[in-house]
Amino acid sequence: MGQVVKNSKIEWTEHTFNPWRGCTKVSDGCGNCYADFMSQRNPKVLGIWGKNGTRVTASESKWHEPLEWDRESRVSGIRAKVFCASLADIFEGIETMPSSAVDAVEQARSRLWGLIQRTPNLDWLLLTKRPENIAKMIPAEWLGNPLTNVWYGSSVENQAMADRRIPLLKAVPAHIRFLSCEPLLGRIQLELSDIDWVIVGGESGAGARPMSADWVQDIKYQCERAGVPLFFKQWGKPANNPNPQDYTIGLSKGGYLLDGVVHRQFPA
Repeated sequence: MGQVVKNSKIEWTEHTFNPWRGCTKVSDGCGNCYADFMSQRNPKVLGIWGKNGTRVTASESKWHEPLEWDRESRVSGIRAKVFCASLADIFEGIETMPSSAVDAVEQARSRLWGLIQRTPNLDWLLLTKRPENIAKMIPAEWLGNPLTNVWYGSSVENQAMADRRIPLLKAVPAHIRFLSCEPLLGRIQLELSDIDWVIVGGESGAGARPMSADWVQDIKYQCERAGVPLFFKQWGKPANNPNPQDYTIGLSKGGYLLDGVVHRQFPA
């Protein structure tokens, strides 16, 4: 057996793929969006955020990368995860998108569905803040016969978004469903039936908002009771961490030990 080459800095995935770059902020979790911050330094490549901004589609060389990742996974016998998309939301609708970008985005989205079907050795993690659009945008046949290499996820940064988005996510037929409570901005009571994975993390970087250790512990207990794997990514601001001796990751991210233990579980 071989080993998957990890190309992403995001701890819970091996690869990232962006059919296009650019988005519009839709909720509190978007407040300190790292992708928006990055785009301001290189808008030609990374897009301009907002309805009146831009959406920059991927180059041909980028579209070929997942085919190579799939070959590597097939040869190694180890499945690799692909986070799609780290610099966009693939379920963004025309209501928050510049009209000049709509046709190109629709073509890229359609091409993505074909690419996913051509890469059965990759697990595609489709994380969105717009779960209401999933069923309207994926191929109709996926609703009746969900692909086993597609995981649907929704960001739920606070109770309001959990209450709104989790039922919408559960309404989509899926092989695996997951929640991203990152940045975690408040105490959340999660409805974890039919949820297969939970990611939790605090904000890091300039202007990072605080995260209480009690909020994290509460989600940990909920996952334990429901038998749901928990991936605790980071405390974010060092001040969030109740364990100052935790130097398991750069100080800018505040460490990732929870009760002195690494919680980095994945769905079976």
